Parts: sequence; C-alpha cells; structure tokens
Amino acid sequence: MILSRLPLFLMLAMLQLVLPSCTTVGPDFHEPDISWLQDWEANTFAGEYDKNKEPQVDLRFWWHLFDDPILNELIDEVGQQNRQLRIAGLRVFESRAVLGIAGSSMYPQLQQVVGGFNYVNNQFQGGSSALDSQSFGGYSIGLNAGWELDFWGRFKRAIESADAGFFLSVANQQDMQVLVNAQLVETYFAYRTTEARIAIAHKNAKIQKRSYEITEVLYRNGEQSELDLQQAKTQYLAILSSIPALEISLNNIRNSLA
Repeated sequence: MILSRLPLFLMLAMLQLVLPSCTTVGPDFHEPDISWLQDWEANTFAGEYDKNKEPQVDLRFWWHLFDDPILNELIDEVGQQNRQLRIAGLRVFESRAVLGIAGSSMYPQLQQVVGGFNYVNNQFQGGSSALDSQSFGGYSIGLNAGWELDFWGRFKRAIESADAGFFLSVANQQDMQVLVNAQLVETYFAYRTTEARIAIAHKNAKIQKRSYEITEVLYRNGEQSELDLQQAKTQYLAILSSIPALEISLNNIRNSLA
C-alpha cells in the first residue's frame, strides 16, 4: 500500500519544488515618495499661472508667448536639423528595439521550419510502367520549437529593465528638446539685444556728433574753452569705438545661433 502511494508523493514533492522556481525573485520597484515634488511645478509658475484659469498658451510651447514668427521658424528648424536631437531620437528607437527583443524571450526562443520535395522521373530509364506514371513526387515538412520557461523570473526582470530603459530614453529626448529650445531662445534674444544696442549706439553717436559740432562752433567764436571741445570730441569717438565691438559680438552670436 505504501509502495503504491510512493509515486504520488514523489510527484507532489517535485511539484512543490518546481512551482516556487517559477516565481520572480528580487524586490519589485516602487517609485519613491517625494513630498515636495507634487507642489514643485505649481510653485514654479506661481504668480504667472493660475490653475483655475485656462492658459492662453500651452506651456509645452512656451516660446509662443513671445509671438515672434522668426523665433517659431527657428524652433521648427532646430527640431529637424539639430544632431543632438537626432541622436536622442534614434536612442528612443534603439531602446524600443531592445524592449521588443526582451519581450520576445517570453515566446519560443527556437523556431525552425524545414521542408523538402523529391521528384523522380523514370521515363528515360525504361520500365514496364505506363508513360503517364513514370514520374513520382514526395513532400515532407517539419517544425521544431524550443521554449525555455521563465524560471526565477529572469525574462520578466529583463523586460522590466528594458521597459524602464525605453521610458528613460524618451525622457532624455524630451529633456534634450527643452534644453535645445531654451538655448536657442536665449541666443536669439541675445542677438536681438545686440542689434538694439548697435542701433542705440549709432543714434547716440549721431547725437554726440551734433553736440561736438556745436561745441566746435562755440569754441571758434570764443564762447567755449578748448577743454570743452576735447571732451565733446572724446565722448563722440568713444561711442564710435564701441560700435565695432558690438558688431563683432553680433557676428559671434549669429554663428552660435547657426
């Protein structure tokens, strides 16, 4: 009686050993609870952004607040031609492919289909068979598949890691987009500011030149001293000398923008 129950006991014992081995080992990932993170974005836009009021411009396209069509064109152009953004985008595709490869491990790892066809024609060999039965054909097909069970959750953990890597690449691409756009906007307004400074310098130079001419006329008529004349001339030349430096800065900023 005991010997007859022994195979059943062995099967139950093996089942108890096999089932725990199919479980996933290791702790599951839980996102850390950061108390200040929930209020961080609201505090950043405090005074400028009202939750109860519908924003007029989507903050994802914050540069539209400047209402500058040239800036909008530059943003579109940098999104298409910037090499760093291209690399970040390609890394998203790369991580997506890695995730697909990791997910395929849950399916049969070895898949093989074989087939064959044999054709024999005895028409030219002679024989007693009829002419319409001198040829013979044979077909064969086979399928092989190998599937490794996910013991200890190795494949599942690999999928979780690849999934996290995919979302990380997406976040990196979005961060790169924000940084590139911010740098472009900063450089663009530095260019516009330098242009305005050059225009103001030319205007001041014109005013100072007129002042120098008036001082020179007064000096010739004996109503101003030579010191006043030299001071007016010095101020005029100082403004003129600042314009080339501003133009060089403008060219450098243009190159950086390009």
